[in-house]
Amino acid sequence: MSERKTTAPCTHRLALGTVQFGMGYGISGDGRRVPVREVREILRAAAAAGIGLLDTARAYGEAEEVLGELLPDIPHEWRIVTKLHLPAGGGVTVREALEESFATSLSKLKVKQIHGLLFHDAGQILGEWGDDIVAWMREKRRGGLVRRIGVSVYTPREAARIIDRHALDLIQFPINVVNQDFLRSGMIHRLKAAGVELHARSVFLQGLLLMPPESLPPSFAGHEDLRRWHAALAAAGATPLEACLSFARSMKDIDHVLIGVHNADQLRQCLKAWDTDVRLDFPALHSADMTLKNPGLWA
Repeated sequence: MSERKTTAPCTHRLALGTVQFGMGYGISGDGRRVPVREVREILRAAAAAGIGLLDTARAYGEAEEVLGELLPDIPHEWRIVTKLHLPAGGGVTVREALEESFATSLSKLKVKQIHGLLFHDAGQILGEWGDDIVAWMREKRRGGLVRRIGVSVYTPREAARIIDRHALDLIQFPINVVNQDFLRSGMIHRLKAAGVELHARSVFLQGLLLMPPESLPPSFAGHEDLRRWHAALAAAGATPLEACLSFARSMKDIDHVLIGVHNADQLRQCLKAWDTDVRLDFPALHSADMTLKNPGLWA
């Protein structure tokens, strides 16, 4: 494993999610992973723009391998966050399973250390092995193998239960124009006051918020909250991309906003939209419908 060569700093609040690099993903996608040649162009465009934070996971198909192959040839200040989970069964101890999973991630990424190590399943952090998992993660932080440790969560209640039990310094959570739960609950402010690094995901709701009304899947066609969203966009003369990213950019306590793209041109569109100020009544767009806000509940 080699040290990364760097020629440019990581300066942008936008960060790249990499699930599309390893597997098909997203309600608006075509079900295919991004070809390696296109991933290379995306990473080059990201480096040129000052984007350096990459979010990946063992569960993202071949994403870690792809990054490990491509990043050494694209000098930049890359900061990698990956996510682990405990496999079911297997006849090994918790520590053995964690050591194997983490070592595999470092090997695939071809790095000696990473910026962030998250646990993918918050339920496991809250379960019977939670104390052992966090203790193991802290060992990796003390040993200099990771800078920050944390968890990926879905709800403010889940985040509150975790931080009441464990002192973590990196949390990833969903937020977008129809799911403002973390903002409305005050959880963003609470986490930031505790010194937690905040990474926002699902700002496009897996692409659903970017789809024109006529392209929505049958389960969401005519949904009142999505109709209100598109009416607000039309009244403001804004694109869905501009409005989604303007909303995310407005929350200054969020350190990084994760986006997923399928080609370098989409990334350039995101960079342009990020700098566009859209004036909408964002609080009025929040939805109370969990079946809309939580992709895990989509049929």
